[in-house]
Amino acid sequence: MLINQKLKAMGFNARTKNKDRPAFSSKILHRDMDGLTHDMPWEYTKILEQLNFLEKSNRPDIAYAMHQCARF
Repeated sequence: MLINQKLKAMGFNARTKNKDRPAFSSKILHRDMDGLTHDMPWEYTKILEQLNFLEKSNRPDIAYAMHQCARF
């Protein structure tokens, strides 16, 4: 599947949490100021580009979550 290929290319692994349904459109994300820092380097903008491609091509259900992530 294209989505699994994209996730693998972006470095997501088996510990990454996923959901069977899209995020609620009423949920507003906020910065996690007290969260743990990432110990692996990754390119946030490249991930957003890949998600944007998926959203525009065949996954309009991830549009809201993707745009919330793009805020940061």
